[in-house]
Amino acid sequence: MPSNNSTPHIVFSVGDASADQYIADLVPLLQQRLPGLKCSGLGGGQMQAAGIDLLMNIANQGIIGIVEAIRYLPLLRRAWRTLTHHLRTTKPDLLILVDYSGFNLKVARFAKQLNIKVLYYISPQIWAWKPYRLQLIRQYVDHIAVILPFEKAIYQQAQVPVSFVGHPLVPKVKPTGTREQLASSFGLHPERKTIGLLPGSRRMELKHLLPTLIDSASKLREHHPDLQFIMPVATTFTPQMIQAKLPQSAPPIQLVPERMYDVLACCDAAIVASGTATLETALMGVPQVIIYKGALINYWFVKYKVLKQHMDVIQHLGLCNIVAGKAIAPELFQHEANPTALTTIIRQYLEDDQHRQHNQQELTQLREQLAAHTVDLPLDALIESLLTTTVASPPRPSPRIGTLV
Repeated sequence: MPSNNSTPHIVFSVGDASADQYIADLVPLLQQRLPGLKCSGLGGGQMQAAGIDLLMNIANQGIIGIVEAIRYLPLLRRAWRTLTHHLRTTKPDLLILVDYSGFNLKVARFAKQLNIKVLYYISPQIWAWKPYRLQLIRQYVDHIAVILPFEKAIYQQAQVPVSFVGHPLVPKVKPTGTREQLASSFGLHPERKTIGLLPGSRRMELKHLLPTLIDSASKLREHHPDLQFIMPVATTFTPQMIQAKLPQSAPPIQLVPERMYDVLACCDAAIVASGTATLETALMGVPQVIIYKGALINYWFVKYKVLKQHMDVIQHLGLCNIVAGKAIAPELFQHEANPTALTTIIRQYLEDDQHRQHNQQELTQLREQLAAHTVDLPLDALIESLLTTTVASPPRPSPRIGTLV
């Protein structure tokens, strides 16, 4: 328990819609372990609904890539000032950073200057993006909680305290009913082939991907007139927002608020925006094709600065492929992600039974692979343990990290 014997106080810094939900799910578990726990910080609507005192809602903005970071720089500066002021005035017992490394590593340095203990959950993907950040993590983070089994060895080798806490999706990814029940409830015919269209949870993803998804759906209907289409609507949007962007020529698409796993339970295949959704789709056993489209500068950075420089560490960008260690889902990026190519891949899933069965075997193996790894500690137990240990030591001298102000 905190050294001053007061009610424990945890501050979170969360900048992504998926992480927002992970922390919202975590809060009830923490409250059971730590009665009277106070939680505050940056995040999104799910965290606020879970009882966290939200300083700013930044998770729903979906800031990703260089262009988006520049566009949202005033928001990020305000978030920085808000969070650092909160840390300085409240001196919480623990700061939990979740993903969002470009922002959160700067927050970690600031917190260490205040002698605040720092836990990093869903650690930066240093095996793919900027491996030099390992040095910064070692200097400014007290403990890393990883969700992918292979990450643990990387941090151990770098002498960073690390625990594998299990992937939060493994126990969570399951539907609430049978395909027949769910399809009927969504207004779909249970026996007709259904394709899931998953454009992501960020505004820029929707802008770049939705037209391609619609054109692909229209092209697929030319070959399979009875195809049905369904789209889970992320918490960052409303069905009305999506409907307003659909042209009159678009085939009928059932828009379902949230309920992603129930939607996927109805699908024979899916076209999925690169991100957490690719792993969720894989864990649901749905064959997919992964797509990414964005600003050209973002694409250039990914292609030439990540893939070419780190091919010895990472050969894929789709999360489900990274976890599997092989391409269990095709990846199409930028100009490659066109309706003709997408239609060809989806048709193979629909028309080639042997290909589909082989893919589903690989998806089953992926889920078993993730579920088989024994966790070191559940995340809530790790957090309780960190709160009972002595305060973190001051940071060691290090190269200067740029600030946001």
